[in-house]
Amino acid sequence: MTTDTPATVRVAGLTRVFGDGGHAVRALDNVDLQVKGGEFFTLLGPSGCGKSTLLRLLAGLERPTAGTVHIDGRDVTALGPDRRPVNTVFQQYALFPHLSVADNIGFGLRMLGWSRSDRAARVYEMLALIQLEGLAARRPDALSGGQQQRVALARALAPAPRVLLLDEPLSALDVKLRREMQDELKRLQRETHVTCVFVTHDQDEALALSDRVAVMREGRICQVDTPAGLYEAPADAAVASFVGDASFLEVELLDTADGQATVRLPGGSVVRAVLAAGGTARGGDRVTAMVRPERVQVGAPGDGALEATVEEARYEGGTTRLRLCLDDGTTLFARAGAAPAWQPGARVGVTLPDGALRVLPA
Repeated sequence: MTTDTPATVRVAGLTRVFGDGGHAVRALDNVDLQVKGGEFFTLLGPSGCGKSTLLRLLAGLERPTAGTVHIDGRDVTALGPDRRPVNTVFQQYALFPHLSVADNIGFGLRMLGWSRSDRAARVYEMLALIQLEGLAARRPDALSGGQQQRVALARALAPAPRVLLLDEPLSALDVKLRREMQDELKRLQRETHVTCVFVTHDQDEALALSDRVAVMREGRICQVDTPAGLYEAPADAAVASFVGDASFLEVELLDTADGQATVRLPGGSVVRAVLAAGGTARGGDRVTAMVRPERVQVGAPGDGALEATVEEARYEGGTTRLRLCLDDGTTLFARAGAAPAWQPGARVGVTLPDGALRVLPA
């Protein structure tokens, strides 16, 4: 099953203020954003950052205080949810308990006036898409959580919306089922080619599912990038700390050239680092540099440029996450093999290879 050319979504100057006077809360602050047709686009951020408010504005469930919403170049800002080419899947599946799986999927089609034969054909198509053909007659209480989520997705996809909006739809599932449903959701999106806007606070989920991600904070968008771009090249310390594990060191900036920097580590060693765009620091300044745990090399005492004490060794299956305390008191995270020799209290040497550090904008 395919749709026509996938829909684009664009918002300009979008602002939403709740309340007034001294009690006003600016939930969304002058947001500009463009989602490409057929893209799986994720809004990522902590609770209260404005991501669900933005999704509700796209759905027409809220009206903006200022700004516009366009779908396929058409201004839909003043249109209600029933007049927009979108469908929304919420955290709670909201399936009708007295209806069968087939009737739940076909409910929206019936409201839209589809004929009985057309509804039946579409429901069969959707059941095949979610791979639940044998469960058409069951009611929701006879389904697992993952099966219920599939039905909710099928119901939303059945009218062939131009845009599918997903508000943390997997958060109620256990870890294993959640991962399975991530794969399922990506498969459904790939097969239908529908443009998806997905809301989550789970960074791993965002990185696993998305073509691009917008990281939000305090009603604004901090950075829009691919998952790899966000992880490898965060715009600032806030994005770096929210997307994946990150450690931060204060280093001395010696010189810069062509996106590279030479820095002096706390122990005096000099290494090459990547210089993030947008900074104003100059040679001699003290700056903040970020490093991801997999780039930190841990060895025997005296083997590295830095010395540290292991504070925690947390086994995570294929790897062990180490929390280290450098001799100047800085906390540094590292990843080692599944069964490293170091336990809490052990002394280790730490090496930060050239290019492991990223100097962040001042």
